Amino acid sequence: CEAVLTSNSRFIQHALSHIGVTVYRCNSCEKLFHSATQLDRHAAADHSERKRFECKECGKQFTRKGQFARHTDIHRGKKFMCEQCGKLFSQKGYLKVHKAIHSDLKLFKCDECGREFTQKSTLVHHFTVHSGKKFGCKECGKVFSRKSYLSYHAKTHSSGSTASDLKKFKCGDCGRLFTHKGDLTQ
Repeated sequence: CEAVLTSNSRFIQHALSHIGVTVYRCNSCEKLFHSATQLDRHAAADHSERKRFECKECGKQFTRKGQFARHTDIHRGKKFMCEQCGKLFSQKGYLKVHKAIHSDLKLFKCDECGREFTQKSTLVHHFTVHSGKKFGCKECGKVFSRKSYLSYHAKTHSSGSTASDLKKFKCGDCGRLFTHKGDLTQ
């Protein structure tokens, strides 16, 4: 495919269309959603002028009472714990999504490299690796597939740390160290 797209979210939306996955993009902020219903809810909640519920803690406003109620859980602390790893979450839904990482069931496969994922959102995020978009370090020329990896790498130049100094996530099985927590689950 020779398509040239103007943003990362448009690229992901286009790439997923090649494998039959439909995603819906918000025209206001470029966020991607798995269904038209999710997009409609997002637009009403984040881009609507009529927000009736305001959080007294942080001032964030909501159009729906349910969203407001879920948001207030964030300020009450993390009370939903994963029994398998002990990680805490502020909302039950976040815990439910997290539990998929402990499952061997990987329903979402990348057509480019064959890598499999437990969550569709992780596959969508993974597509940026194949986007051809490269982020180069101005200090040393090292190239990264994601802007966040470049930002993390840049710390080695500004702080005087080495890349190995920044590896602070240790695998409980093999003892190997990683710079990104997400690499532990792979």
